[in-house]
Amino acid sequence: MVTPQRHREAMEKINSLIAVRERTAKEARQRLASCGFTSEEVDDAVETALRVNLINEERYARAFIRGKVHSGWGRVKITQRLVANGVDEETIARCADEFSSTDEEYRVAMAELSKRQAHSKNPYATYMRRLMGRGFSYELSTRVVRDFLSA
Repeated sequence: MVTPQRHREAMEKINSLIAVRERTAKEARQRLASCGFTSEEVDDAVETALRVNLINEERYARAFIRGKVHSGWGRVKITQRLVANGVDEETIARCADEFSSTDEEYRVAMAELSKRQAHSKNPYATYMRRLMGRGFSYELSTRVVRDFLSA
């Protein structure tokens, strides 16, 4: 049984977390558990936060995607991170309009390669690792690297 006092404390903690940035239910659960709340208290508080729309997975995903696209991340890496943070594939699909277009992703990837020259015996592999590490798809990375090296 969750006491009203503990419920209030858990909700205050969620409010303070949300004040900093959007959170997923998974993140909120982890943070509350690390603060010493029981699993029953965590479940109760997170369910309340979801019910009153304090925690909203789609709102989180949209904000996350916009921020990471702005930072130059590719679609693959963003999607993997969202899944790791507890956002389901259906929610990610609803937020697809937040991702860059293919043309824009191409330009961003090309700009990433222009930042630093590869000083290795195999520049193709170096550039591929760089783009794949930034989360661009294999297909896009291959096209960008080939175009970059042939220019």
